[in-house]
Amino acid sequence: MELVFGINKEELNSVDYFWIYQNRKISDTPHISNFSKDFKRRDFSYGNQYKIPDLNVVFTKSEKPLHYVNILDKQLFLISEAVKKVFDMYDRTIQYKAFCTLNNRLGQYNYYYAPIFKKIDCLLPSSYSSLNNHSLEQVIINESKINGFCICNVSDSDKEVVIVSLDVIESILRRGLYDFSYEKVHIG
Repeated sequence: MELVFGINKEELNSVDYFWIYQNRKISDTPHISNFSKDFKRRDFSYGNQYKIPDLNVVFTKSEKPLHYVNILDKQLFLISEAVKKVFDMYDRTIQYKAFCTLNNRLGQYNYYYAPIFKKIDCLLPSSYSSLNNHSLEQVIINESKINGFCICNVSDSDKEVVIVSLDVIESILRRGLYDFSYEKVHIG
């Protein structure tokens, strides 16, 4: 059995999609102070992006050195410059809002980008746990609604669920960017 990125090669199709998200095992990642006070999550959506400045300086408070991972998604879906370069190779229409995250206590900073995606309503109800309709158990999509997008947000909730095609995940991993998590998306 040959594995490709930890998945059985026979299970992969040319139009496979992967859910990408922050690796929860990595601690001490940036957490933006006063995020909910300064920003509204709904403004980070296609059509409302004009409400957010193109460049934002935000603060993180940490006594420990932070791990500036390539994907953050606890407060907002943010990506590093390296991931942004890959996204741009596959979709030149994505707009971004830049964030300089400063930790003044230790003199650390890093740049992140908030991609502004068109939301695609293709997440099937069976993706959610039967115990709690707000808890995403696995990502199951209606493939016919994706219409060939390589990168998109498929969530209709407050939590962004960003999926990418097999080509995009391969490009990210080939660049040695491993500090994030990904799961194969199920087609329903």
